[in-house]
Amino acid sequence: MFLTEKCLCLIYVQKIRVGKEKSQLKTNIFSIDYNSIWHKIINLMTLGINQCLSILNEKLLAHVFGEDASAEKLKIWGIEAYSLYRAKRHHYIMDEYASFLNAGNSPKLLDKLQTYRDYYKDLSFDEGPYHFEVFPYLYFSPEKELLANKGKIKYDKNLSEDIEDLIVELNLI
Repeated sequence: MFLTEKCLCLIYVQKIRVGKEKSQLKTNIFSIDYNSIWHKIINLMTLGINQCLSILNEKLLAHVFGEDASAEKLKIWGIEAYSLYRAKRHHYIMDEYASFLNAGNSPKLLDKLQTYRDYYKDLSFDEGPYHFEVFPYLYFSPEKELLANKGKIKYDKNLSEDIEDLIVELNLI
């Protein structure tokens, strides 16, 4: 086996019986083109709605905590995730996903998200998944914070000593 810049080549030798007493060696060479493999892998990769919703929620959380650099990175990831999203069915967010990635600046879209969150018990299972079914679930509403405070509140980003110790312990497991 050897590698080149464009392909992986596999060479193997096989002993073939030619007659009762004779045998001969046969050499086989296989070449695998990197570009064709990469395209096949990309075509197999698909993202579901949940992954796109997770990115959207994390972007909204980044806005709540004033992490503009993280919000921009998450927007780029969201655009890439949407390009890998293959399912084409009606969904309240996926139909306008690019707009929702900018929802941090749009009270109309934030209000739409909050309405879905407020009336979650009345929603149809078939129309989901919903943005509150991924982190932070129903425990926290970033859209509500963005609508109510419009960036007025600055959250403390310092972790207490107990939380830092807990994070260290979890990473040691």
